[in-house]
Amino acid sequence: MKTIAKMMCIFMFIGFVAKSHAQKKEETVTHYYYTLVYLEGKNVGITPVLSSTVEKYTYLSTCMRGLEMYLMDYVPAETNHKIDHSLSKPLLSGSGTTYSDADKRRLQDIKQFKEKGYNIIHLNRIGYRCEG
Repeated sequence: MKTIAKMMCIFMFIGFVAKSHAQKKEETVTHYYYTLVYLEGKNVGITPVLSSTVEKYTYLSTCMRGLEMYLMDYVPAETNHKIDHSLSKPLLSGSGTTYSDADKRRLQDIKQFKEKGYNIIHLNRIGYRCEG
């Protein structure tokens, strides 16, 4: 009888551990996003597409807003450019459901800004990570 009880406890423990590991995978989501920033002198800075795997309830808008705030400090400190604060919203963010989708939208944005006569400044050396 004690052997059966021990075996049941072991199986229950294994089931509990397996279930907890499976639930951890379901409790995260990956967001894909980028940000454009209007710079002085008819320039637009653009980040690469970033991917952040965060807790399930961390909204995409939280990650995008965090990147925008990061760029407000990054651009003047780490580049030779200044943000054009004469605009009501000098930063715009985009996203996609996959990396490929977000990158396609990013390339469309680059094309549109080039057609409007803007110089594109690639902000490839950013160190932003969305926490959540």
